[in-house]
Amino acid sequence: MRTNRGLAYSTGSFYQARRDYGVFGAYAMSKSSSAPITVQVIQDILGKAKREGLSHKEIDGAKKAIMNSFIFRFDSLHQIVTQQALLAFDKLPDDFLPAMFSPRKIP
Repeated sequence: MRTNRGLAYSTGSFYQARRDYGVFGAYAMSKSSSAPITVQVIQDILGKAKREGLSHKEIDGAKKAIMNSFIFRFDSLHQIVTQQALLAFDKLPDDFLPAMFSPRKIP
């Protein structure tokens, strides 16, 4: 969207895990005149992912991006304690983070 179409200044997505579900979001920072087509492109990308699924390459890329971002998330004891508190608050298992990156069979 940003590189190939020039529709946005910045794009991204996020996922917040919960014990029984998760929250996913996608966003783009675009000028107002490009907003309608930008929203349509996001909807098209998500629709395609829902219909066709994700490739192993896409899933591996997402996992690597999340793992690489961890370097910046745990710079202090406060950040480590906060992460552990969030896992406990969400009642996620102690091995949630390592299990998230373990190899899984993708249908």
